[in-house]
Amino acid sequence: MLAPRTYHKPASPHRQAALILYNQIEDDESSETTLQQQNEENKDTDAQMTSNNKQQVAQITSIIFNLFSYTIQFLGAFFTFGLVLNLLGYGYRFDFEHGVEITRLENLRNEIQFEREIIREEREDYMKERDENGDFGGAYKENIVIGNWGKSIVGK
Repeated sequence: MLAPRTYHKPASPHRQAALILYNQIEDDESSETTLQQQNEENKDTDAQMTSNNKQQVAQITSIIFNLFSYTIQFLGAFFTFGLVLNLLGYGYRFDFEHGVEITRLENLRNEIQFEREIIREEREDYMKERDENGDFGGAYKENIVIGNWGKSIVGK
């Protein structure tokens, strides 16, 4: 450790230069300790930020896991419900207009067959009309759009 600072008037220029040099060395040492303290404080702050980041990542991961878990549980219950309905002789059909429709399997099969027959007849009518008009281009795909559950739209 260095000697305590003295504040008397120097007698010679050499003594004055030595005193200035001594003060600079002491200032450098105090700035080094200040830098070390700042580095330690920064490390503590970085550790806290890292801890906060880990907590945030853990929370986000937990939310994603729970969302995935609930989705899988919902789908499992949905398909189990459908299987139980089928075992009991019932079926379901989902439509955005009517929602979920639960009916006997026989009725559901008849409805699906009826819708397929309507689509087939509409195609045949269109093909006959196209052949009569002489339109042999690629207009078939553009003019008939078959939607959900066998609904069809015929246009030009």
